[in-house]
Amino acid sequence: MKAGYNSVRVVFLDENSLLYAFEHPTLGLLIQQQLVCTIVVGDHGSSCTSFARTPDNQFVSFLCNSPFAWYLVSISALLSLVQQRSASDSQRPSTPLKITISELVSTGIAAAVAGVSAALTVTFSPKLPKCSSFTEDSKELVGGKQLAVFEAYSLESRIVSRLRVVCTQDVAAGFRAKVETVCSVATDADTRFLRISVNSSGSLVAIRTFDGTVRLLGADKLDLRCSFEHEGILEDVAFLTSNQLLCGIQDGTLVRYDLPDQMFLEQDSQISSSAVTPVTLTTDDAECEYHVAVAVSPDGQWVLSGNASMVVRLWRASDLRALQT
Repeated sequence: MKAGYNSVRVVFLDENSLLYAFEHPTLGLLIQQQLVCTIVVGDHGSSCTSFARTPDNQFVSFLCNSPFAWYLVSISALLSLVQQRSASDSQRPSTPLKITISELVSTGIAAAVAGVSAALTVTFSPKLPKCSSFTEDSKELVGGKQLAVFEAYSLESRIVSRLRVVCTQDVAAGFRAKVETVCSVATDADTRFLRISVNSSGSLVAIRTFDGTVRLLGADKLDLRCSFEHEGILEDVAFLTSNQLLCGIQDGTLVRYDLPDQMFLEQDSQISSSAVTPVTLTTDDAECEYHVAVAVSPDGQWVLSGNASMVVRLWRASDLRALQT
């Protein structure tokens, strides 16, 4: 699949559709390998820096910069809107629909998340959301019903934070969302965080730093369990399973790191990097040159990778064989 600049920012919506950064400042919605809709998210100086999906598959999340904004979009409502518009738009059957984020917000399909002023990337814990009854907190927010409380993690340049995202519903205004910070950890002045991933059990957080180091943290307290470097330039990280971390390397290699059992226990000291075992999965540069980002499908069966040539490839997770481009 050939796409625009920054196309490596991708997220699965369901088994047939995905959202990706089409071009500044536009997102592309791909259904059954066809571009069916573009979503304008800001001015020409804006771009999307992070995509994520809530663990119950209700919402997709993305960040925008210049100015900063964090949006949650109802997946089912978005797909339904696109289907309705496509069915009624017989004049332009081969042209993708064009929708603005302000239109999605005004119709209650999307919400701007309140309570956070900056972040480079956000990801959700795979733990299922906690639903609770009506609270004064949600009453003050929208005068409505609390839908769910998600756990999420955000990265700023030198800060990683564990967040509580509260989603509420209002009959007139649709859903709203706001954030509360549970805990945060700051790094030293010489280290910058770039990418983050949470494993399938919600017990470990992997962070890729600017210098290519991977830091593994306990998900609850953000305590450092282990840090390691790869001999090549490491670009992105994503968990394949609860104890397997997939890394995209700049030279075109995909590498899997198998994590030991002690990684999942609180430690008095860091685990040695020698305990983390790398397994090289692909080495053919002609097939997978210059990986920039990797993403794993909700069922763990598929992997998407993107590169600087603006090509997104689909891989089978079981053996990391490329199936489509």
